[in-house]
Amino acid sequence: MTWRQRRRLIYISIFASIVIFIFVAYLLSLEKIVAQCANGVKDDNEEGIDCGGPCVVCEIKNLKPLSVFREVRVIVYPDKTVDLFAVVQNLNENLGLRTLKYQFLIFDQNNNLRLKTNMKTTSLSPLEVKWLSEINLSGINFDIGKVKLYVEPPQDLDWFKDSPTSLPIVYQNQKVVFDNNNWQFSASFFNKAFSRIDDVEIIVFGFDLNQRLLAASKALVSFKAEESKNISLPFPQIETNQKIELVDVIVQKKSF
Repeated sequence: MTWRQRRRLIYISIFASIVIFIFVAYLLSLEKIVAQCANGVKDDNEEGIDCGGPCVVCEIKNLKPLSVFREVRVIVYPDKTVDLFAVVQNLNENLGLRTLKYQFLIFDQNNNLRLKTNMKTTSLSPLEVKWLSEINLSGINFDIGKVKLYVEPPQDLDWFKDSPTSLPIVYQNQKVVFDNNNWQFSASFFNKAFSRIDDVEIIVFGFDLNQRLLAASKALVSFKAEESKNISLPFPQIETNQKIELVDVIVQKKSF
């Protein structure tokens, strides 16, 4: 073995030793935290007994479960693509959720589970109501029966202290027109905040006069401080004998 090879081997050994040392130190500190957060004593910067500081937030003791609305909006278009929408709400006033995992479960008309959509993630602010979606699903070769929203139970460490906030985006002059053989929604949106806001999700549901859901469209938009922006959202193609007369507009932080 040459001197260059020996020197390289020494450097690799030193680097590996440092990595192993850091990893072991991390495991020991994690073990210490886990043990500390279950010893029944208020210590080491905890705000309460086994909560706060390095442990889970104390508000977790009074945690309210997420509210998952049972109704799932299912839209099947003439080209057989499918859009799915459902609602979840955080009922906690002082706790936000960093990561919420969800997916849709699609059953056939014989109540057999036929399809699970890919698991997606989002976050929730305190008291936030959020629409979750799966759009433009294709390849469904069976008649859809019921659809359920599955939400993976969050871990305690996914919760964090936070305060309720509202998205300062308003809109006006909304209208729906039929142009170029397609229905389209448009409106003027305004950011009332003095700062930039990114990842604003706009969802528009289109209904006929009997309030039957016909189509949905969504877009991801960014706003500069106090910016006014005219936004148009085309709806997917619907049956030629159908007309979109009513809309329901949702403005929220992105859900995917």
